[in-house]
Amino acid sequence: MPSARPAASPSKPLLLVLGAVITLASFIGAFAVGILSSEHAHTDGPVQVIAALHDIQAREVLSAGDVGIVTMPRSAVPPAVLTKPSQIDGATALVTILKGQAITSNITTHAPDQMSAPAPAYLPIPQGWLALTIPTNEQEGVAGYIAAGDYVNVVVTVSTGTFGANPPKTVTKTILTKVHVIRVGPQSATVDSRESPQRAGVSSSLTIVVQQCDAAYLTWFLANTSLRYELVSHADYSATIPATQPACPETDAGVGPAQVEARYGFTRI
Repeated sequence: MPSARPAASPSKPLLLVLGAVITLASFIGAFAVGILSSEHAHTDGPVQVIAALHDIQAREVLSAGDVGIVTMPRSAVPPAVLTKPSQIDGATALVTILKGQAITSNITTHAPDQMSAPAPAYLPIPQGWLALTIPTNEQEGVAGYIAAGDYVNVVVTVSTGTFGANPPKTVTKTILTKVHVIRVGPQSATVDSRESPQRAGVSSSLTIVVQQCDAAYLTWFLANTSLRYELVSHADYSATIPATQPACPETDAGVGPAQVEARYGFTRI
């Protein structure tokens, strides 16, 4: 009687399927690693962008000579980076740009008349000082070129008849120097455009910081004389709190023609 043939092991088909699955998974894993490696190499590839060759101050007009081409890894390139010096030629810096910093489109503008700064929680008034708003217009305020952060001189024109002189004469004198402007009022008109509203005209007010004594005298001048403002060169701006104007007496008793004449001597000009 022939011997019985041994039955096939039920585990062999399962092992074959498992081996095929492992082989396929290994192939897919190797393929994915290759793709990721390729993408990583592409991401970290060198990119040429423009960067500042020196520190650039806010509101400074840029030229192609202010920047140079630098190479940096693609993964380190900031969004909206500019790549050609011609892209910033004639633009204005919105913020301070440090030497070596990559130039992006959101820190420069080709429309400086539309520049604006966000209002802080408190006005930047030094301790012991006051903010005072004074009127301005195109003729008084340097054709609207005075901006927040600037320094101005205040010039008064008055008739000496105000102080009792006879015959009277008209005299002009600088009464305050390097007065810090911390805010500029809204411009006089809005012109609609298809892209965005654009401001036109000049501001009607300047907000300055002064000490109490000078504020009292300046208020008197605003009510009784004609004022103009001189824009100080940015090269002469002070990085510290401005000094008190000289010879400013106490104003507790009030300010009138006698006090103004005693301090400024308009009739002696």
